[in-house]
Amino acid sequence: MLTIKTSRWALFASCLALLSTGCSLHRPVLQPDTRASIDSTDVTLIIEQEEIIATFRSANSSAAMMQFGLIGAVIGASLDAAGDKKSAARAESRVTQVRNALLGFEFDAMMEAALDRSLAGSGWINATRPALVTTTQASDDLDARLKAGTSDTHLFTNVRYLINDQLSSVTVELQAMLLPQSPAFQTVSGKQLAGPPYAQQSNALYGNTIRHSAYFDDIGFEARKAAWVADDGALLKTALIAGIEEVTTVLLADLQNPKKDINRKAKLQFSDPTREIPPTVIARELREIGDATRVRWSNGHLSTFIPAHALAQQAAAQTD
Repeated sequence: MLTIKTSRWALFASCLALLSTGCSLHRPVLQPDTRASIDSTDVTLIIEQEEIIATFRSANSSAAMMQFGLIGAVIGASLDAAGDKKSAARAESRVTQVRNALLGFEFDAMMEAALDRSLAGSGWINATRPALVTTTQASDDLDARLKAGTSDTHLFTNVRYLINDQLSSVTVELQAMLLPQSPAFQTVSGKQLAGPPYAQQSNALYGNTIRHSAYFDDIGFEARKAAWVADDGALLKTALIAGIEEVTTVLLADLQNPKKDINRKAKLQFSDPTREIPPTVIARELREIGDATRVRWSNGHLSTFIPAHALAQQAAAQTD
């Protein structure tokens, strides 16, 4: 029997205020003069899941996606509707083989190493090795980390990895927020942490959400499942590794991009290939990178999409 709970992810997201603008009208973007003043940065990496999360579309909203995770925990909302409970149970049953294929796959360690490697290559952020946290982080916990740190700034990152109940897309998602930490740097940056909660977007020097999705769009459900779990989940693991590398690489590049979202005037039509009925939405930037497409949305969030078969071909080429 499933136990329905409130998600720790929802709690973290509300604490960091990365999914809403809070007191700020626009997503904070790190400016060059502030970046040049950073001498040291503490890094916290939060991963609050032990296995891949299955997502499903809520019966309550045609637009909302709900995520069903460990021990019946629901990401983002409680399951009041009978239809949602049925969808959650269905999603769980559909990902059993996928989860089994990932047994022994060290997602947390790989993510930690990739984030450390990416930030170490910046030449300016001077980051400590990421402190991996796998327990619930309430607002007070984040504030305590800020107050205990001695570096100029503190980079909070929260990562999750997902597969939808159609098994058509595997996603790695990173949310990031850079905050001034030391009293001296608060003065330099003009961002004074006057009172709790401190870890919120109105205090941030930078914040964004970055995603990487590998997807199938041309084969049926059973074929998708077989493809993901074949050879001990080789393609599934390749998709997750590619996602880890992409979100950490893009994070560093985006930290160094001072352009404000409001100054992006382009309106480009793009159909999200990971949606069952792909809506045509407006993007601000589109970039083709080999077989992948990187999209910047109106809110500044970044998404990279790559066909799963292209990842399979790349993996095969590397082993030849």
